[in-house]
Amino acid sequence: MTVWGEYETECAVCGQTSGQAAIHSTSFWGSPGLDTRPPEPDGSHINKHIQRCPGCGYCAPDVSDGRPELLEPLKTDSYRSQLESPDFPEAANSYLCWSLIEENHGEYASAGFACVRAAWVCDDASLDPSARHRRRRAVALLERAREGGKAFAGQIGGEEALLADLLRRSGDFQPALAFCQLGLERAPEKIVSLVLRFEETLVARSDVAHHTLDEAVLSFGKEG
Repeated sequence: MTVWGEYETECAVCGQTSGQAAIHSTSFWGSPGLDTRPPEPDGSHINKHIQRCPGCGYCAPDVSDGRPELLEPLKTDSYRSQLESPDFPEAANSYLCWSLIEENHGEYASAGFACVRAAWVCDDASLDPSARHRRRRAVALLERAREGGKAFAGQIGGEEALLADLLRRSGDFQPALAFCQLGLERAPEKIVSLVLRFEETLVARSDVAHHTLDEAVLSFGKEG
């Protein structure tokens, strides 16, 4: 199980001290989602994995880590509007603000994963349209990372598998299927191949639900 606590930390941007959630210890059971969402119980506390400075509004996984020059992007209309957007839960807004910061610095993979986490928060709040839109935004950012030669998965075919899942969850089935086929053409290792083939079956039945790695293994793992 994950044990959370609160500690006082100083914002790296404005210097204000605030109480922020922190993990004291953690252990996992279960299977991660095909979109990398951690298994329970950690996955149910995704809103605690992002911090927000109450002074300047700096949002980051750790507000004590940053640079004062980040203060300028924080003053933009787009950032301030996202910070307090009524269309998203607070944690989703915080992730999306972090995504804006990372995108501004050309860190497109990190910006994309921040959008994925915002989608998880929306999932938990049953905000399905918002979750779909954030996944589509994540795909756009991750594809920019690919175009720039920045890898965001450790295994051959892993990037295609993640993009396929994000698109499938968004209801964009044809692009999802195209990434499955592209990933399989790269002759990935067995576990990635299982995921890609499982994604193909989910696309075939227009399934937009959350699924796990264990499900992929159970569906195809007994085959050669």
